[in-house]
This record gives sequence, structure tokens and C-alpha cells, in this order.
Amino acid sequence: MKLEEAKALYQGEWIAFCTFDESDDPEGEVVVHNKDRRTFDKDLLQRGLADIYITFAGPPVPEGYAVIWLERRCLLYPSKSKGLEFCSM
Repeated sequence: MKLEEAKALYQGEWIAFCTFDESDDPEGEVVVHNKDRRTFDKDLLQRGLADIYITFAGPPVPEGYAVIWLERRCLLYPSKSKGLEFCSM
């Protein structure tokens, strides 16, 4: 099965896809799929699967929701006793 076919078949689910093809739409096999990420992860661990491609078949953010990326910065400021110091926010 092609990866894009698997995404269409398991829309809205997490997919573990086994492939050795490195093309844009590789041929392979779905070894695990589930809508719930925790159940999906437990299934992967129980099967001992490694070296597989994991993806979500659907939009990463559900319709009606928004994502805000917050960035933490570390600033340098002058200190009379020690020169420059790091300040975390």
C-alpha cells in the first residue's frame, strides 16, 4: 500500500508505516494504527517495533482550534560584580 493510500484509509488516526522506500509516496505496510496516541504508543511498545515511520493522517490541529508558539529566550544583561550574566524568563 502507498503511504498516501494509508493516510486516506486511516484518516484522523496515528499510523506506524513500515517501508524501506525513500520516495515521496513510498510503498509499505501499516503495522499499527489508532485514533488515540497513548493507545497507539502502548501498542508500538508491546510489539517492540523500531525503525518505522510514524505520522498522523489528518490535520495536525483540529478545525476550530489554533496554535500559539511561545518562545523562551535567555538574555544577557550587565552585572557590576560578574560582568555579563544569563537571565532566564
